[in-house]
Amino acid sequence: MSLSEFNKTFGITDSLDKEKAKFVQRINQTVFKFIHESPRYPDEYESIFKIVCYGLGLNADELISDANYNSYGSLYIPDLKEITSNNFMETLKVLHLLYKAAKAPENIEMINGWIETAFTVATVDLGVRWKDGMFYPSGAKELDEKLIDDNLDWLAKFPETKKQFSTALQHFKTSLTNVSARKDAITNAYSAMERLAQHILSNSKNFDANSNELVSRLNLPKEYTNILHYYKQIAHEYSSRHAGSECNHNETEAFIYLTGLLMRLMSK
Repeated sequence: MSLSEFNKTFGITDSLDKEKAKFVQRINQTVFKFIHESPRYPDEYESIFKIVCYGLGLNADELISDANYNSYGSLYIPDLKEITSNNFMETLKVLHLLYKAAKAPENIEMINGWIETAFTVATVDLGVRWKDGMFYPSGAKELDEKLIDDNLDWLAKFPETKKQFSTALQHFKTSLTNVSARKDAITNAYSAMERLAQHILSNSKNFDANSNELVSRLNLPKEYTNILHYYKQIAHEYSSRHAGSECNHNETEAFIYLTGLLMRLMSK
């Protein structure tokens, strides 16, 4: 029986903050501990530490110097958990940077495995998912799997479109408290749709010009002409491309999912 099942059996509900703290400790004891102490990393850990610090905008040399103040032994390179201060979001940032710095397939597999396990054993939804070296905000699991994960896999053959859609998801991650991020999320999602339509139709027209032809090419019911019309209207109203009106987080989420739904339809 997993702890999640145990809690369900006895009606125990863990708080999100406590579960985030537990996630951090699980990463400290696996990914960070392995990279800091493993014999496989003695010559490259300093380089990894500096890459992570650079990504975070920290001065690695100062941190190393401070860690070795009055020390006359071998050079000590701080543990990665020392720069996250056990903060959940900082831990996610470091994991993302570690994944980008990892070169050997076995290292990538190791990082993926421990991160996925840490999410699996959490007793509540932590609000984020891990996919291809990036964290994304999580919504309904079934929708995420079909409209986000599957689309990211399928879009691998369209790198520019995938980049735009991934950027939209990154902006959406901060859209709960950031109005400009909502606009940017909608803008990039719409741009991803526009690029994908251009790939399918083999032209360079904008989505306003391509939408009706797309419905015809995909042999969709004529009602989809209206759906795409309103999809375009939402983008024009709210995206930063058109300096649109303000939208709320839920509306942004709906637009992201609608984009994923349309992309999934296009992938068929």
